[in-house]
Amino acid sequence: MNLSSLHVSTLRTEVYKLLKQQIIQGERKPGQKVTIRQIAQDFGVSTMPVREAITTLKTEGFLFEEKRSFYVSRLSANEVRELFAIRNKLEELAIGWAFEQADEAVLHSLQERIDEMDRYALEPVKWRKQNRLFHQVWYEASRSEPLMKSLEYVWSRIEAYMNIYTNIESDVRSIHTSQKEHKQMLTLLQENKRDELLELNGKHAKKTAEAIIQAITEEDAANE
Repeated sequence: MNLSSLHVSTLRTEVYKLLKQQIIQGERKPGQKVTIRQIAQDFGVSTMPVREAITTLKTEGFLFEEKRSFYVSRLSANEVRELFAIRNKLEELAIGWAFEQADEAVLHSLQERIDEMDRYALEPVKWRKQNRLFHQVWYEASRSEPLMKSLEYVWSRIEAYMNIYTNIESDVRSIHTSQKEHKQMLTLLQENKRDELLELNGKHAKKTAEAIIQAITEEDAANE
């Protein structure tokens, strides 16, 4: 990937976005060393925009520095638990506000995302992307920019773990259940059953959190 033809200011932004995307998608694993020269070589740029991107990502918590080297941050099981708890509280706000403002366009967008997830039921990577977009519809329907930004940050911190610590076989088995819950969420919105929708959404996120926490705990035990 060569970014050398971009303007300097654009280059800084693109290096930052690409490196962050690699971390979020799990291409750069938690605990993995990040080498400035190697990234510069991979992206076809000088080391300066890479250093600037790393500084920003360190400030945001995606990287940490140890003995003058940089590594992808690794969340503990407790941090994952806390982030999912925060996500749940923020989603309660988002769904509550979306409930008051949802119109036919929102219902249509949710149905479109469900249809796309059905289409990719046997392709977990593509399914997870549509799953993210499904939740994004709820967030946008809240019409709160600060809330959407907060949820975007929380998702960006846990999404890598959703990609890394779930395997394809278990994903395929669980997608059917998740899809059933997504369809129930849409039905509850259509039937104006706010409390039941909030309860279902909480259970929906809790299952994902528990699977990731178990995987991290088992990995930590194996490394002791």
